[in-house]
Amino acid sequence: MDKKWIYIAIAVVAVVALTEVLHRVLSSHYSNKLMKQLLSADFDGMFMTLENKFVQYLIPPFNRDYLKLNAYIAQNDKKKADDMFKAFETKYLNAAQKEAVNTKGFFYYLSLEEKGNTRKYHDALMETLKDESQKRDIDRLFNTYIIKGKKYLKETLDEIESAPMEAKGQLEALVAKMYENDGNEEECDKHLDLAMMYQQQLAKESSEEK
Repeated sequence: MDKKWIYIAIAVVAVVALTEVLHRVLSSHYSNKLMKQLLSADFDGMFMTLENKFVQYLIPPFNRDYLKLNAYIAQNDKKKADDMFKAFETKYLNAAQKEAVNTKGFFYYLSLEEKGNTRKYHDALMETLKDESQKRDIDRLFNTYIIKGKKYLKETLDEIESAPMEAKGQLEALVAKMYENDGNEEECDKHLDLAMMYQQQLAKESSEEK
């Protein structure tokens, strides 16, 4: 083979490799920048960055839209958040992307206590989640806060006994809500006090470590 063509082939491979490296580096740079803007609540800056044509080339459409969704939720802009969730329903999403949107939708609408939308994303997660413990946690929240039930009362009480300290407060709060749903005010108050105690203890330990 003519050496000239060998040199050309090497040069082409080198250019392709360099292009891929640059793409990864620049993608990482802008991804980090966008995350910092989101976490620091610099929403105007984040939206400006997303309008950059170079960023639109580097960052996949789903990632850009998902960042926008998180910004709308953080801004309490319900109309834009609703519109973004609806837009996701019209697009092709892979399994991981669907799970991310369904999980975000479930917790968002759960926080607003919107029964219909919460149920929609709950049902979608029940069909797609593989991890049984994750499915149980989603269903427990749905049953407790949307259905206003106590289906998981005994199971949650048992779980508290072996749960790590950082989880006990949240689990006690869940139990309190279940007793509230059942009309048992005394047990509700008791477990709310326990939830507060665990949270204060956790905060104290955290401050002592610092």
